[in-house]
Amino acid sequence: MAGLTPSAKINVENPFKPSWTSRAIVVAVVAYLFYSVSTLGLTFDRLIIGFGESERLISRMIPPDFFSH
Repeated sequence: MAGLTPSAKINVENPFKPSWTSRAIVVAVVAYLFYSVSTLGLTFDRLIIGFGESERLISRMIPPDFFSH
């Protein structure tokens, strides 16, 4: 098949080379997120209550009622 196998190696620079600065920033953000979540005192019971409250909030938003007031 013509054109599918290059006869010469093309030396192209990797556009997705690793950046150690961005990796360090991502690690720092993830570590901070774990720290902040651990200080919240989040329990399974509070999580279940939060899901119920979020369901109540979303059910009041959808569908929007612009003419009730």
